[in-house]
Amino acid sequence: MVRAFHRKPEKFKGQNYEKLHKHYSTVLQALFSDPVFPPVPTSIGISNVDDIKWRRPDEISQNPCLLAERMVSRSVTAGRMSSNWMVSALSVLASVGELYRKVIPNYRRQEWNAENISYAGIFHFRFWRFGQWVDVVIDDLLPTCNNELVFTHSSVENEFWIPLVEKAYAKLHGSYEALEDGHLADALVDFTGGVSETVDLKANDYNEQEERRAQLFEKLVDEIRDHSVMCSVISISSPSDLGKRTEVGLRQGYAYAITSVKKVKMGETTLRNLFHGRESFPMVRLRDPRGDGRMSPNESKSDDCDNDDSYAYSTSQLTRLLSKNPQWSKVKDTERERLGLSLDHEGEFWMPLEDFVSNFSELVICRLFNTNMFTVSQSWDEVVVKGEWTVGSKGTSQDRSGGGPTFTETYLRNPQYMFAIRKPEENIVIQMLQECAADPIDTVGLQRHLIGFIVIKVEENRKYRLHQQWEYLPTVIAVDHIRRRELYYHGYLSRGRYIFIPSTYKPGEVGKHMVRIFSETHIGLRILKRDGPRKNIFCMHWSQAC
Repeated sequence: MVRAFHRKPEKFKGQNYEKLHKHYSTVLQALFSDPVFPPVPTSIGISNVDDIKWRRPDEISQNPCLLAERMVSRSVTAGRMSSNWMVSALSVLASVGELYRKVIPNYRRQEWNAENISYAGIFHFRFWRFGQWVDVVIDDLLPTCNNELVFTHSSVENEFWIPLVEKAYAKLHGSYEALEDGHLADALVDFTGGVSETVDLKANDYNEQEERRAQLFEKLVDEIRDHSVMCSVISISSPSDLGKRTEVGLRQGYAYAITSVKKVKMGETTLRNLFHGRESFPMVRLRDPRGDGRMSPNESKSDDCDNDDSYAYSTSQLTRLLSKNPQWSKVKDTERERLGLSLDHEGEFWMPLEDFVSNFSELVICRLFNTNMFTVSQSWDEVVVKGEWTVGSKGTSQDRSGGGPTFTETYLRNPQYMFAIRKPEENIVIQMLQECAADPIDTVGLQRHLIGFIVIKVEENRKYRLHQQWEYLPTVIAVDHIRRRELYYHGYLSRGRYIFIPSTYKPGEVGKHMVRIFSETHIGLRILKRDGPRKNIFCMHWSQAC
């Protein structure tokens, strides 16, 4: 068991930013070119990239900067080779200042300065990877076509932190192409070190049941209060759907950050009559990843996936005009502000909760846990274990890949971890991850497994591994197997002793995993290695003598 503590970031591929920067800026007096992630087709990962030219920012734009100081909007623009989930992840990162400052260490020191002769074309960014922050060094050569960036970039022409962060993330994964099969929830974890949950808005009857919507709204209120990062997505069935607008003006495949929620109280205002006497109704504030949702002056309709005239209207206007709640379409801007539905940034708009669950497919929540015991706000105790599914002779310590609970004869051969709840009821959050190698050389023959886990309540005096699950040992948590990098559970457990069992779906599959459990009090998570008490060697000799 490992108690969570702050460690220095690991240097990816052993590259030290400070030493490299000093060497290139003062000794060589030359611009850095990264030998680990060179400007060649294999770094992009696509065979047909003959038209790609790698250029430095000052070859693309005049007066380049890392972060624009006076920006009208922090909107993100997709390049012709961008992956939709990466555009979404960077859009969320751009909308939350605390996050991009975490990914960009010492961003002021890395900023361009026309008077700074020590600029060496080198940057570094940090990502959370399997329990450890990793520092990734890159050069500033970016892939372009016709002098335009082909991957994700900022809507501000001379701002370059977005394509540079994307390049560092691509380097961490081996190539730009390796980013195509990712998931928004995974990127948010990598950007924050938090814990992600994905809520299927279509599979939980939110659209039909008002009680379920009320529960969802309370969840949103709690997450906003706890400063969680939240965004919603309309899933796409094919890449050609990316960016297409729905009838209410929302773009498919992009993430809309949730910036606020509010239950509007009508009181005795004239608007109460408009809403058929309802005293209150829940509202969600979202932020369009492309500003206000209109087409920009420099963008032609042929460049976009959508060719209708709805570009003349902002997302805010369309979502109100075409709301499922016809009364909402009648509320004017002045009346909206009087209701307390303010807008803090360009591209923000309010939507009734019933429209929210009707229009979006997924809700992604990334929780940022405070583990500092010396703060006023609620703090959490974090425990971490790392383990491995291995194959070996039956009954040995290497026989640790038994498959899921449906394989009743073998599933208890998996790694087992014990923890104890010492209070009547404990609030716990569980995150389980499987390791996915970043280097393509390391991924030969390695695929993401179907993973799941169960938690069994065991005897108070148990010290050893469980070999048979008797009827009096109930399974209190069961998370089904899915092909994802990360699994999530949040709930409450009563006083007692428990065993956590992670598994792949089939026996015999190998790989590494990590378990993080957050709780209000310490639970003492530890691995169970022994199958039973050791035999007393002196007793064995005595019995043989007898």
